Amino acid sequence: MTLRTIAKHVAAGFDLEATFMPKPLEDRAGNGLHVDFSLDASADEATALYVVGGLLAHAPAVTAVCNPTVNSYKRLVAAWDAPIYTVWSQRSANALVRVPPGQTPPRVEMRSPDPACNPYLALAVLMGAAADGIARTTLPGPPLSGSTYELGEHERHERGIGTLPRSLRQAIDELDADPVVRAALGDHLYHAFRDAKLAEYERYRRAVHPWEREQYLRLY
Repeated sequence: MTLRTIAKHVAAGFDLEATFMPKPLEDRAGNGLHVDFSLDASADEATALYVVGGLLAHAPAVTAVCNPTVNSYKRLVAAWDAPIYTVWSQRSANALVRVPPGQTPPRVEMRSPDPACNPYLALAVLMGAAADGIARTTLPGPPLSGSTYELGEHERHERGIGTLPRSLRQAIDELDADPVVRAALGDHLYHAFRDAKLAEYERYRRAVHPWEREQYLRLY
């Protein structure tokens, strides 16, 4: 939060605009906010896998909080190494979760959040998902090697790999269906957040975008 404020003030001094908007330009990579979990020195590889399992299991619901704007979902597409599937890897550049090999204690990197999120709420739901993975000893399955973009529908089905929500509306539905992530927020924050984001999505749904006028004004 401090960095964002300083960057904007420094840029303004040069008559520039610094933005942490998730996807400001259609033909460029977006702004991500990767979150790293550095596990306790006593944590073993199994614990790291349970953390990964929890993050993957709750990823669809966590997305509503970690990617909280309609613009966030224009970053989460199959391009520029953005994550789109609930899969983990040691080296893949576009996996949702990465566990770099050879690190002691293990480090787990969640790559979907973006800088539009409230970091306090995002950390709450991410830690809630990770803790649930440890409590339930949730295993994430084998890691993926190579690009996740090359996964076909049949392979994803065979391996039980899910897809991140494609819109804020879909992400809110996933949040509604996940009691673990809702509990991490607490009842009051969950309802306040949900109401605010549904209102934001409805304003977006009703807005007429310049792209629509360019496509349809003369055609129809």
